Amino acid sequence: MGSLAGALLAPRIATRFGVGPTIITGFAISPLAQVPLLLAGPGPGWQIVLAGTLAAQLFWATASGVSQRSLRQVLCAPRFQGRMQRGQHHGDRRKPPPGRRNRRRTRGPPRRPGRPRRRRGP
Repeated sequence: MGSLAGALLAPRIATRFGVGPTIITGFAISPLAQVPLLLAGPGPGWQIVLAGTLAAQLFWATASGVSQRSLRQVLCAPRFQGRMQRGQHHGDRRKPPPGRRNRRRTRGPPRRPGRPRRRRGP
């Protein structure tokens, strides 16, 4: 629910307070929301506190992310919008973009040049 509320209210927050303060607040809230985890004990009271801090963390992380992407789209030239979004999307997930080969082989001996790769399985 926190992420949904953050996504829906991000434009209003950025309009009222500015894009920069929205992004900085999102960056500041995220580590602060981890503090109750260190202090939490058993019982329903702490579960409510942890649920509230998680909702606040997700709210501000989503609002910050929406503001960041909007700012990047405003600053990027229209002809590079697709490249910028694709690069950011893959940067967030720590995977190389499609079409880029993985430089490190993880299994099998090194291949000799000019020899086709043997397929395994049917």
